[in-house]
Amino acid sequence: MANVVSLPGRSWLPPLHYRDWFSYAVTNPKQAAVNAYLAYKLIWYTLRFTRHLAIQGVAGTCRYLYQSTANWVVKSLRTLPGADRMVHQQVSKTIASIEKQVAPDIPGLATYTALPAHGLSDDQVVQELNRRHQLDTRWQSGKQSGTVYHGGEELGALVAKAYAMFSVANPLHPDVFPGLRKMEAEVVAMVLQMYNAPPEAGGTTTSGGTESIIMSVRAHLVWARQCNGVGSHPEMVVPVTVHAAFEKAAEYFGITLIQVPVDAVTQKVDLTSVKRAISRNTIM
Repeated sequence: MANVVSLPGRSWLPPLHYRDWFSYAVTNPKQAAVNAYLAYKLIWYTLRFTRHLAIQGVAGTCRYLYQSTANWVVKSLRTLPGADRMVHQQVSKTIASIEKQVAPDIPGLATYTALPAHGLSDDQVVQELNRRHQLDTRWQSGKQSGTVYHGGEELGALVAKAYAMFSVANPLHPDVFPGLRKMEAEVVAMVLQMYNAPPEAGGTTTSGGTESIIMSVRAHLVWARQCNGVGSHPEMVVPVTVHAAFEKAAEYFGITLIQVPVDAVTQKVDLTSVKRAISRNTIM
């Protein structure tokens, strides 16, 4: 059977027979390197598209292609003379409208944008706090959802007393604040017991939900690299409805975020898509 031979410099496709490829690479190293790179990128994009199709399905992939194309068109149009200025004007109008709704100018209410030349008295500080407190929505009426986590006025008063006692305590110095260290350790132990954690498990407290998610992602990343052989391309599989803190963590730590669809009615994640999305680089 005759070997397939490509004329040097005439085709971007490499020869099909390895002996011809070796001879071609020796006589045309620059073009051979270009061919190898193009072949690599072709395979990489093909595998990427195939995986995206398996995870998102035909409809999801079509939506992704449509959104990507639309974004590219918008970015291209913004490079035209005057187009970016028009977009900036519309964005400025939208920002002004949002500021008017969320942060309007309130007559009679002082605005502090720099440290005052002379500090306020205790009474003045309390007055300023009361004025701002009166601006809050009356969430006690029960018309707010997912905003306030409240356990009753008695618990609120107890929390205020506890905070007053430890407001200046620094948990980074357990030798100076041993009582704070003990309470933190006990809280962590309670949570570990709730989740049936093994005896060697540990934990720490954070400032809130967002930091908790970010710290959890980092813990999974460190474990995956040290114990599971994950290299320089870690991935995280999440539903499209995931908390925004996961996107922040992915950006912070260089993790590829793979979003899988949810059912339009039940809002439950598609487990088949999750299974297809898991790879050797998945950290969580």
